[in-house]
Amino acid sequence: MSKRLMLVSEYRHLRFTPGSRPSINTLKKWIREGELPGKRLGNLYYVEVEAEASAATEDELINRILRG
Repeated sequence: MSKRLMLVSEYRHLRFTPGSRPSINTLKKWIREGELPGKRLGNLYYVEVEAEASAATEDELINRILRG
C-alpha cells in the first residue's frame, strides 16, 4: 500500500488557521527531525497524511475515524 503524500505548503494551509501556521521552514525541520511524519523527494518536502492523522491521538477508534 502506498503512502499518501501532501506537499508541506498544502498541509500548512489545510491543517492550520492563518494565525497559527508555522513557517514552511519549520515544517521542513519537523520532518527532518522526525517530529512530523514525512519525507523529502528531490527539493520538495511532503507530509505522510495517514501517519500524521494517526499520530494525532492515541485512541484507536478516533484514529480509524480520522483515516476514513
